[in-house]
Amino acid sequence: MTQLRLMTPGPAVLLPESLIAEGAANFHHRGSEFKDLMVHCQSRLRPFFGLGPKDWPIIVTASGTGAMEAAFINAVGPGSSIAVFHAGRYGERWMNFARAHQVSTFEMIAPDGHTFDLSKVDHLLSHAPSLKAIFFQDNESSTGTRHQTHELIKLIQYRQPQALIIVDAMTGFGVHPLSIQDGIDVLITGSQKSMGIHPGLGFLGLSERYLNQLDDPHLPRVYFDLRREVEAQKRQVTAWTPAIGLIGALGSSLDRIHSLGGIKTLQSNAHLLAEALRSALTHWGIPLFSQNPGDGVTAFPLPEAGDFVQLLKKEERLVVGSGQGELEGKIIRIGHLGFISSKDMVATIEGIERTFTKIGAPYHTGALLKAQFFLEQAPKL
Repeated sequence: MTQLRLMTPGPAVLLPESLIAEGAANFHHRGSEFKDLMVHCQSRLRPFFGLGPKDWPIIVTASGTGAMEAAFINAVGPGSSIAVFHAGRYGERWMNFARAHQVSTFEMIAPDGHTFDLSKVDHLLSHAPSLKAIFFQDNESSTGTRHQTHELIKLIQYRQPQALIIVDAMTGFGVHPLSIQDGIDVLITGSQKSMGIHPGLGFLGLSERYLNQLDDPHLPRVYFDLRREVEAQKRQVTAWTPAIGLIGALGSSLDRIHSLGGIKTLQSNAHLLAEALRSALTHWGIPLFSQNPGDGVTAFPLPEAGDFVQLLKKEERLVVGSGQGELEGKIIRIGHLGFISSKDMVATIEGIERTFTKIGAPYHTGALLKAQFFLEQAPKL
């Protein structure tokens, strides 16, 4: 049977050489081989996160949500006030942390598929008390929406310059231009997104300012105590037993990205594949779900979307995402981040069109011709 083609926002396409490296990482996590691997991964991660000499990259054995929680509990202390901006399923997780710890939170919500009204953000920031930290996503992959990250940073720096800026870039990292040098204090992603390896690692790029406040009073922390993790990783080990194989895979993935010309190559690829898919949707007369789409994932409404997703998997061996929560069965989400290639996008557009024909859907054929201009420019991954 033909192998499934993963076109989800994550887990995304896996690198074959990283799978080999994962299986070959057969050594102890306190030995010299592991330390050499950590040195290598840290040196490769630094330019990807845009880290300065006093900033630090941290690898945690956890899902992306674990990395988010680590960033949260190491930023917030007793009596702190924070702000959370969210507009979808993943952004709501910041509020889950805030509610669990009963943190005083100024909350701003945008409707699904929309980003934040900057005038309302400015009003909130100018009327809130001194905030310890502000949390938001770069890219809300549950709806395919990119927030105005750089504009939000400027407003925060103007209205609340003392506030730590913590950005979940799970599907924005390797897709949109993002850097600690932009004024971000924590930049977060996961291994199953642009890195092209299995789920199980979270990555945090930490600014010098964030590192300097780690010894302040904070929420209870044990496994995700970043003081302990930073101290360990400066010695090229981890505070707790790591996923050794995944870190071996990470080293291979980072080498591949470096050989392609760095993170900008992945960003260019994601943008061109997004444009290709959206040109196909325009040809079919299907609107985007998001009013402010990002390059990590494209979401679009479709009647009986849940059944269509299953049909694509069965008939075309294509795995795409459906909606979540209230959007389940109403939208389709297709990823174009990491090592998803132009060939993958060709197969996806053709597979969708064949499936339209099979079910008698009233959409024009020939969408691939509209997408070809962008696909021909995509890097060879």
